[in-house]
Amino acid sequence: MMHFTDEQILQFYKSALVSLEAATALVGRYEQEIHARIDRNGGTAWVNDQGEILLKREHVTPKYDMTYLVALKEHLPDEAIAEVFHDAWDEPKVVHHDAGYNGTKLNMWARTLGNKVTEVMDRARLPGKLGRLTMPDGE
Repeated sequence: MMHFTDEQILQFYKSALVSLEAATALVGRYEQEIHARIDRNGGTAWVNDQGEILLKREHVTPKYDMTYLVALKEHLPDEAIAEVFHDAWDEPKVVHHDAGYNGTKLNMWARTLGNKVTEVMDRARLPGKLGRLTMPDGE
């Protein structure tokens, strides 16, 4: 094994860091373009002209601004409110839970009741990070 001086090792390390930063920035730009192409096609995967899945985007559960969702009480029947809404609560000596809505059940009611509910949910949706890109199975 070759012997390197402390100065040489430090220089190699600095060069590697610069390369890593450049590569990370490049990956970020590629991911941005891929997400844009997936969004343009309205899907959850990047597909080539032959219909083959090149990359998949994982689902990310959206977050909502609760102040906007108050309007749901005008559009949801009492049965739905009882099912999807919960008051704030504290677990003994562990965790505080804010008041909020059960997203899975709320989405079910949104599909059932339609536009008025989905419009409120769309206004309340907070911007969030996009799902992680993954290779199709088998690669």
